[in-house]
Amino acid sequence: MLRFWLGLFLILCFNMAKAENRYYVVIYSPGENWNVNLAYDQQDGIVGHREYLDSLFERRILLMSGPMADQPGSMMILVEQSLEAVETIARNDPGVSSHLLVAGIARWQVRMNSLTPIRRAVPAVDASGSFTVERYDSESAINLPEN
Repeated sequence: MLRFWLGLFLILCFNMAKAENRYYVVIYSPGENWNVNLAYDQQDGIVGHREYLDSLFERRILLMSGPMADQPGSMMILVEQSLEAVETIARNDPGVSSHLLVAGIARWQVRMNSLTPIRRAVPAVDASGSFTVERYDSESAINLPEN
């Protein structure tokens, strides 16, 4: 069993090292079909956008996403091979193709990372992608739930 976890740890470390230079940030802002009189969850077409993001998360392309706290818009962090692949992802987003949202894309060079996978809760073949994280800095502003 120890060999399994050690092997999995090495695979995760190798994949994280490879992925470090493949991070992209997608920033969404309201598009021409955004209705300023409706809340986010009431926008026509937002369900398709959210289902699309769920599919990216299930495929382990989408790492994090969420709305901005104090202004319109949202962002997501992706791991992908190239800018062209991320542009295709953005173009295929139903929220973007319906002009509900506009997507801006930037390559993100990670210099520091306090989130580290330490153990998978399920076998590597599980599509849920669940893992636990630990905080290096207990005073960090990142508020992770206790597992």
